[in-house]
Amino acid sequence: MPLTQIEAVRLLVVPEEVIRMSESGLSRIQIAEQLRIKPAALSYQMKKVGFSFKKESYRLTRVQIEEVCSKYLEGKSSKLIAKTFGCSEDTVLKALRSNHIEIKTSVDYADYKVNLEAFENPHDSDCAYFFGWLLTDGCIYGKEGNERVSLEVSEKDAEILRNLKKYVGTNPEIRVRKREDSRTGKTYSQASFSFTDKILVKRLKDLGLTSRKSLKEVVPENFKYNRDFWRGVLEGDGHIRPGSRYEITICGSQQLCDSFSDYCRKIHPTCNPSIRTNGRGLYTVHLYNKASCKIILDSLYVGCKLMLPRKYNTYLEVYCAD
Repeated sequence: MPLTQIEAVRLLVVPEEVIRMSESGLSRIQIAEQLRIKPAALSYQMKKVGFSFKKESYRLTRVQIEEVCSKYLEGKSSKLIAKTFGCSEDTVLKALRSNHIEIKTSVDYADYKVNLEAFENPHDSDCAYFFGWLLTDGCIYGKEGNERVSLEVSEKDAEILRNLKKYVGTNPEIRVRKREDSRTGKTYSQASFSFTDKILVKRLKDLGLTSRKSLKEVVPENFKYNRDFWRGVLEGDGHIRPGSRYEITICGSQQLCDSFSDYCRKIHPTCNPSIRTNGRGLYTVHLYNKASCKIILDSLYVGCKLMLPRKYNTYLEVYCAD
């Protein structure tokens, strides 16, 4: 008789081993990945033996609170202090507020740097390129005044995140996580980078980046004929078809696709991009013909400083091999 799902999970979970793994510092998700079961199923089985993955609330002593305040006033960030004392960042911030210490913005930290010139000049090639990426593949989330900018890509394309991190100049690390597609059963590895700074967030919003922008992307006037911007858009939400069939595609809002068509016609007046829609707000602009595709790709890539290696290599192999 075949095992039920719950019986199969029980065979994988040895409480003593799970507790040992948790005490070694592994998270519930990491343990579940090693045991090849779902995190919720692991929590359910461990709860039966009286074990919870939730950490007990951590209280700082009076002496520790004094040290926290002292380190913060010296310029250390709340995140670094929390790591030093083995508590959450919220615990540190609560201790600071209870002692009437003003919480500083990111640019005030001695160990948290930010490039104050980032996204300041829309005519700067780096600014235009990264804005194109963020407009198509990034997002702004969080409450107003404490918003965060985030970009997530496949781990194989993490090079763009390293370049963005270098451009923005912030300390946060690039995170890698595995995601299982419930429809296909395949596991995908995703890399993400996010930053929060009131000055940079405001600049990006002023340039035209908004939250809840899916299928509503609007190309700012400053970028309509900017090759660096369109290279970022193509690499963020476009495709260069490899092989013998020549095609460039970009998908998104109707305005985004119309604007890319305008860019193509400005560069190559005789080209004829076609735009299609799925009827649910998603538009796709297609450009066929090897000569037309090469002229547009040459305009985007020749002499550029920043690019996504995977798509740049496709451009070289398909259009520059002769």
